[in-house]
Amino acid sequence: MNTSNKKSALPNITDWPQINWIEVERYVEKLQQRIYHAESLGNKRKVRDLQRMLMNSNATLLVSIKRVTQTNIETANY
Repeated sequence: MNTSNKKSALPNITDWPQINWIEVERYVEKLQQRIYHAESLGNKRKVRDLQRMLMNSNATLLVSIKRVTQTNIETANY
């Protein structure tokens, strides 16, 4: 019988207005720019490492949730 308790690795974020959205979005954008630059130089290892960093980032998760919820709100208003 599996009795392990799984806990989320993410912090419990309940106060969305307290998140510094400018800083979070800037971090994600900078990582994306670094990926583009490394790809243009042909540095595949750096691209892979940066992509992994981006995918495992809490900032990316927050930005994606924010984008989806804003899109859903906008489409519900039509």
